[in-house]
Amino acid sequence: MCICIGIVLLLWLLQECGLLVTGHRAVQELDLPYDGVAITAEGKVLSRDEQGLVLGQLKMTLRSGEEFSFARKYRLQVHPAESDRCALLPVGANVCIRGEFGRFSPASNPGEFSGAAYYGDLNFLGKIKDATVLSMDPYRITPAEWITELREAWLSRLRMLYPEREASIMADLLLGQKKDLDPEIRDLYRRSGIAHILSISALHISILGLGIFHLLRKIGICQTPAAILCIFFLFGYGVLTGGSTSAVRAIGTVTLMLLARIIGRTPDTLTSLSVLAVLLLLQNPARLYSCSFLLSFGCVTGILVTGPALEGIWDGVKAQIHETIQSAAKTGPRCTNALTPFRVIKRNVRDYLGLGPVQWGRPSKLQKRIQKAVFSFRSTLFASMGLTLTTLPVQLYFFYEVPRYSIFLNLFILPFMSVLIFAGFFAMLLPGAGFLGTVSYWILQMFEGLCLLFEKLPAHTWNPGCPRPVQLAVYYPGLLALICLGWGIRALREEKHPMPFTPAGMILEADRRIRKNGKGRRKALVQRFSGSSVVLLCALLFCLSIPRDMRGSVTFLSVGQGDGIVLVTDAGEVYLFDGGSTSRTQVGSYVLKPYLKYMGISEIDGIFLSHADADHVNGSLELLEKRDEWGLRVDALYLTPQMLSEENELTARLLETAGRCEKDKNQEVSQSGKAAAQPDVRVETMTAGTSWTSGSTAFSCLHPAADFPAEDPNAASECFLVTFGTAGTLLLTGDVEGKGEEALMRKLPKVDVLKVAHHGSRNSTPTELLELADPGLAILSAGSGNRYGHPHEETLQRLADSETPALCTIDRGAITVRFTSHSGFSRKNARIRVQTFCN
Repeated sequence: MCICIGIVLLLWLLQECGLLVTGHRAVQELDLPYDGVAITAEGKVLSRDEQGLVLGQLKMTLRSGEEFSFARKYRLQVHPAESDRCALLPVGANVCIRGEFGRFSPASNPGEFSGAAYYGDLNFLGKIKDATVLSMDPYRITPAEWITELREAWLSRLRMLYPEREASIMADLLLGQKKDLDPEIRDLYRRSGIAHILSISALHISILGLGIFHLLRKIGICQTPAAILCIFFLFGYGVLTGGSTSAVRAIGTVTLMLLARIIGRTPDTLTSLSVLAVLLLLQNPARLYSCSFLLSFGCVTGILVTGPALEGIWDGVKAQIHETIQSAAKTGPRCTNALTPFRVIKRNVRDYLGLGPVQWGRPSKLQKRIQKAVFSFRSTLFASMGLTLTTLPVQLYFFYEVPRYSIFLNLFILPFMSVLIFAGFFAMLLPGAGFLGTVSYWILQMFEGLCLLFEKLPAHTWNPGCPRPVQLAVYYPGLLALICLGWGIRALREEKHPMPFTPAGMILEADRRIRKNGKGRRKALVQRFSGSSVVLLCALLFCLSIPRDMRGSVTFLSVGQGDGIVLVTDAGEVYLFDGGSTSRTQVGSYVLKPYLKYMGISEIDGIFLSHADADHVNGSLELLEKRDEWGLRVDALYLTPQMLSEENELTARLLETAGRCEKDKNQEVSQSGKAAAQPDVRVETMTAGTSWTSGSTAFSCLHPAADFPAEDPNAASECFLVTFGTAGTLLLTGDVEGKGEEALMRKLPKVDVLKVAHHGSRNSTPTELLELADPGLAILSAGSGNRYGHPHEETLQRLADSETPALCTIDRGAITVRFTSHSGFSRKNARIRVQTFCN
């Protein structure tokens, strides 16, 4: 096992030093066609589903005749055009396909999902859109095609047995088909902490594999033939479900267990786990950065290593508490030893369950079963806690939040998993067994109800944000020390002489050398290190809960053709200025929410919308609509009088979602709903001259005035001057132009950072404004390849002529500007540090 751990660490160091380039890093270094280029691809069909194909052994040719050939490990997604026969191509066929090449989109904001990294680690080069089949070589049926047809037949069977939502869950649960899974159910399970049941994991493989093995043994088949048949079944089932990392690990573990039975040996689970991890990493080292790989192996490690250690710590703490109570009883008044009614009931219950120190007579079968159930529940609880502690940083690193009650919810969910899997599997497999689908249907309904019930509990989600490398570097060595203490306490409590190089042995030897007497020290050591373990555990959780320090910063998110600005004052208050896009769909779900979760932000003190255009509003509207589901709190919504006076559907939806369906200050009730007596989100108007402070950060609204005409929404955009103490100033301009810019320039001071108005359009940010503001840095927010030509060349030239450095979210991604009194970009008295997500 130590050798395997050393190999894993070596692979990680080689990748970090750049000596081993794999996954998406290797794909980035390949000479690939440009996005949107028409190509002809030749290759072999590796897999097929309802949404397209996967090609391997690739050779691509451009229209110009340029050819690209790739190694066998690289693959390509194919999305067929409508009414094309791509979806009917058999697996294993050599085909020639023509279409438009597309690259997977990389992340351009912190917390955003990176398609390029995810698919690159799976060795995907890209995708072909609107593909049509040009030719196919003669082909005969292969085992891979037969397995694909079998999977499709079973999918059809599941859709006949279950409603659409439950059919998608069972397809994912039994066949690994995640593409059709209902998004609401996936998010509900993830928020509740039971998304692991949707993966083909050790639980599924153990239930099916070992269940079939014992079934074969029951019908009279000898152990060796039964184990061999079960191994063949497991490998076929792994191919059928797509061969995910968790499935491969589970199949390998169960296979080693069955092989050990054949040769009459006892397998070492940790050694088997380490060998499987090394084999998977040698096949694809990029798996070391894969969420599924880390969670899959981390869960098993937590169950086998961390769980028993926590159980040992609990036993030590419980013994210490018990001894403290006994000592207090001996030194206290005599009445403390009296048998109170509570003590009598407690003693009788413990005696009946067989948990007391003294049992009169031989315990009955019922008592034995109850005792066994109690200890099984205890072991399951500590295994769940160990699993959670081991994988907690991984979950936070990839998902930024964890449900607090998932440990207890899993105690209700896991006992029903075997019934769910067996009922669904045999209902899918056996004709006439469709009645078993009713059992699994009601179990799924119970799961959903439990998730919704637990979600209503207070403080359901813990969102500390993505942990930083230094936090991981502190947490895992501390967890290793905690595990050593736990296993040491277990060995000391068993009153056996521990091995010299075990944690207990080292603890006992160190104490013996210090005190020169090793006898009689076990109890004292258990008490001492039990308390240390509790303190260490609290310190580890506190380490992960330390939030990122974003005070005094403003982040211009890359939302495409739109604006999204998150500002954090030095007092810790969070404000969102605009949030929308016309080039990216669901910008709230895919950009705003991931960024806020990544930073550990769960409360927004105010949302300021400059005007009612969709590229500034639709993401904020989505955030307001789903704030309860996402666990976000919004205190206030600030609009201009011009937005309230105009007839706009987006403004009406904003007011309705905020809880106030009003059109003006008189709170007139709109036809779409009723005004709430106590709105969830406070709605206020913002006009020129309004100012407030948050710590040393001062805000001042410069435009528009209350009487400014509302005919041109862009001209009436909100404009704010933000002063970060003595560190610097920031000017936010929305889409202001024309008469709005003329009104703004009448009271415009010099600023350090300027957010260029209207995404850098031709008519925005005139030379006069640049001369008055004299910015030291200009920020532009626009979408790549937008039809408006933003940012326009004339605007960029005006910035260059005024010697103002400019950064754009198109090529820089999210841009974070920190205003600090420490070292950084200096302009007069300003101290500005700029950080870009890309390049």
